[in-house]
Amino acid sequence: MAAIMKRGMVCLKSNSERYNGEVVICMDCTPCIRFIDFMEPFLEANGFKRISTINYFQTHFIAVFYEILNRFAPEKSFGHLTLLANKFINCWTVGFSNRKLRLLLDFVPPYEQSEAIDRWLCWHRKNGTASGCCREAQIA
Repeated sequence: MAAIMKRGMVCLKSNSERYNGEVVICMDCTPCIRFIDFMEPFLEANGFKRISTINYFQTHFIAVFYEILNRFAPEKSFGHLTLLANKFINCWTVGFSNRKLRLLLDFVPPYEQSEAIDRWLCWHRKNGTASGCCREAQIA
């Protein structure tokens, strides 16, 4: 992130008319994946696991039921996903293109998404609440 900011400041200083007003999402190379697939390794690192799997059609109708129930009896729907939360977890994908970083700022992220996730999970297993071993992350 600091390297992207530094590169952005250098570009602004060298040619402010070209770069002024540009918006850059500062992310690594992130392919679009389902949110649940993205979150699962982090949940497992904290000792959670999927206890059951149901198809999306069933999940959607359960979420609709709890959405309606929440309007009339919020205490009964506590702990269940709302329709919006269900859509977020099961429908949307997560990902940002770093194409603009490469083309506009000529910046290449130092880590790919998979390596960054592996490094974070390794750190979390060592320092967080999760137990287990991990391979050492090599620092470049």
